[in-house]
Amino acid sequence: HLSVMRTPAVADSDVAEVVVFCKGEVVRAEERSPSMYSSIDLVADKVARKLRKVKERREGKRNKPQLKMSLGEMLEDPVEMEPEVFDATSLIRRKTHAMPAQSLSDAMICMDGLDHDFYMFTNEETGKINVMYKRKEGGLGLIEPEN
Repeated sequence: HLSVMRTPAVADSDVAEVVVFCKGEVVRAEERSPSMYSSIDLVADKVARKLRKVKERREGKRNKPQLKMSLGEMLEDPVEMEPEVFDATSLIRRKTHAMPAQSLSDAMICMDGLDHDFYMFTNEETGKINVMYKRKEGGLGLIEPEN
């Protein structure tokens, strides 16, 4: 997806966004720059790095057990609802997806592949829903329920 913001206040107005679906995994990358050509070059490099990681990960896990459901299957049929009137208390979007149990390392890999700031998953050790997030200071954080 390519887009241009026509606002003089925004320096990096040209955006290139790529989503690749590859055998059950989703790789997403986005780059912004003053030129569409440079945005495309930057996002192509980023996607190539992420696809290389996916390939290396798959080659290293050939003999290890796979997830019960792939990430692509989990995100296949999201349910979205949009209310007509928007204010500070309106629910704008709702998504549902299956969350098979994952290890912390698998959750980190999925979050990195999706290029999101957070990732919600069922922890295979505890069976409870956890949220992994990128910290502003760097590194990752994990939110776990007390009970």
